[in-house]
Amino acid sequence: ITPFVSQNSLHEMRVLNVAEKPSVAKEISNILSQGRASRRNGPSKFNALFDFPFQLGGQNVDMVFTSVTGHLMSTDTAPQYRKWDSCDPVMLFSEEVPIIKFVKENNIDIQRGLEIESQRAQQLILWLDCDREGENIAFEVIDICIKKNPRLNVWRARFSALIPRDIFQSVNNLVRPNKRDADAVDARQEIDLRTGAAFTRFQTKRLQSRFQALADQLISYGPCQFPTLGFVVDRYWRIENFVHEDFWSIQCEVSRPAPHADEDPAADDKKHTGRHSNTGYKNKSNDKDGGRNITAKFNWGRRHLFDRVACLALYEMCMDEPIARVVRVQAKPKSKWRPLPMTTVVMQKLASQHLRMSAEQTMDHAERLYQSGFLSYPRTETDMFQDG
Repeated sequence: ITPFVSQNSLHEMRVLNVAEKPSVAKEISNILSQGRASRRNGPSKFNALFDFPFQLGGQNVDMVFTSVTGHLMSTDTAPQYRKWDSCDPVMLFSEEVPIIKFVKENNIDIQRGLEIESQRAQQLILWLDCDREGENIAFEVIDICIKKNPRLNVWRARFSALIPRDIFQSVNNLVRPNKRDADAVDARQEIDLRTGAAFTRFQTKRLQSRFQALADQLISYGPCQFPTLGFVVDRYWRIENFVHEDFWSIQCEVSRPAPHADEDPAADDKKHTGRHSNTGYKNKSNDKDGGRNITAKFNWGRRHLFDRVACLALYEMCMDEPIARVVRVQAKPKSKWRPLPMTTVVMQKLASQHLRMSAEQTMDHAERLYQSGFLSYPRTETDMFQDG
């Protein structure tokens, strides 16, 4: 595989750019090159490369854009401690059991592509997602590239949406990668691995020895499994213990023909047939028999009663006096504020509540909208927009 070489490569700097997904690499290349990037294949058939000339910091450079597919590396204990009988589960919490990080087998071709391209580059720009996981993936890319080219000048591009304004602002304001964010992810991964491996081995062997029905079962443990199980059980018992109780309400709706333009609505007698109500009402217009009607729905101030006899008595009182007079109409201005940005959790809750979508479906659709430039980065814990 021959790296891309432009006609002016002897005089221009070569910059390797790495995005987190192939679709993101393609979209950013299209934005920066204004649709003039050339595409070629690399060692990984799923991660193409895009080449185009660009002016970076006032200097003409050759841009090479490629991608990874999420985390390149995986963590595990040293090989001699991976068998369940290799050590006591308590030892997995000690420094005697080292944790190693290695490139996953299905990412070997991506690793080869990064090694080939980094050897001919002078700069490395990381276009990974702007969260801690993205920062951790960025340092996985750095580790691979620096081994082949220690002289690489490494930069980080931070952006929240795949739109030209954000992309050009990001490439003109490059920063250094944040090692502390990457280390935080490494620490979390190590804690998850050590606790998960130790408790899974312990409780599986313990329970299998006590219960014959579990002899062939793996009883796994994870830091997220038990809190999630607690939420599920709590919700289950709430549903099981809920006591249904019937209630009754009185609904009142009045419909009348709309006044013509030459009529004075104030001259109307304001008498309409309907049931009594002591609250405000909502208006809506509709067409019936070719004429335009105005319908007012009145809200009962008590909303509902749990006593059917009492509600029926009030209803009969209304029916005995079917004529009601509107004595006062109060109009208030109503402002509809623009919607606030949402965190990932809020977005998933609203999608589940209103659209009956699972968290996975929500994130899949949000990811596609983000890659098409309709959404800002969907995995976020902030509800503030970027200035501009």
